[in-house]
Amino acid sequence: MRAADWIAAARLLAQAPGGGTAQEIRLRRAVSTAYYALFHCLSENCADLLAGRVTDKRHNPEWLRVYRSLNHSKTRNRCRSQASFAQLPQPITDFAELFVEMQHLRHNADYNPSTSFQQAEVMQDIDDCAARIRAFNAVPAAARRAFVLYLLIDS
Repeated sequence: MRAADWIAAARLLAQAPGGGTAQEIRLRRAVSTAYYALFHCLSENCADLLAGRVTDKRHNPEWLRVYRSLNHSKTRNRCRSQASFAQLPQPITDFAELFVEMQHLRHNADYNPSTSFQQAEVMQDIDDCAARIRAFNAVPAAARRAFVLYLLIDS
């Protein structure tokens, strides 16, 4: 699945008809799914840029190893340290900033029962994720490679 698939699923969840508890659950899942769109965008970039693009990604062990090497907490912490990658294009900095924000929202959606979500805000978050993913993927490969190396390798 690509990031666009995660975005499409998030939109379906957020726009589903109905109200009450079922709607709250769908909005929570939409927030979480939008975050995963960002995470899987990074995972795919890691694998494509470091292990090489392959047509059948599910059966390429090297590609899968790199794809699965991204860690949620470490990635968040590295994205917070924007001074370390400030020389990279702005869409990378914007992506990193949203990654941190969306991970926080995902934690609230998944683990905080006292948090509530509004459909309009969730839809805006999904749209923001989609836009940042597009902008990130439009950055030249060399800059994206520098960023994913920064995320994966301790130095």
